[in-house]
Amino acid sequence: MEPNYTNEFESGRVMPRPLRVNNIARRLGKSERRVRQLAESGKLPAFKIDGKSWGSWPSDVDAYKQSLEARDADRC
Repeated sequence: MEPNYTNEFESGRVMPRPLRVNNIARRLGKSERRVRQLAESGKLPAFKIDGKSWGSWPSDVDAYKQSLEARDADRC
């Protein structure tokens, strides 16, 4: 779900920029190929940037990473 910002000047907040595949991969400790697979499958909340490459909001990537860590902790 994308953040709902009205007007960044009215709200006093600057809209965050979406992360691209290389930055998502670095945050998750995964390969860029794996990030694309996760985005295509819908497991990672993502969207197309410029109709070509995948992107995701930083908050969505962080939430996905936390869900992976929680899942891994449950396995122990």
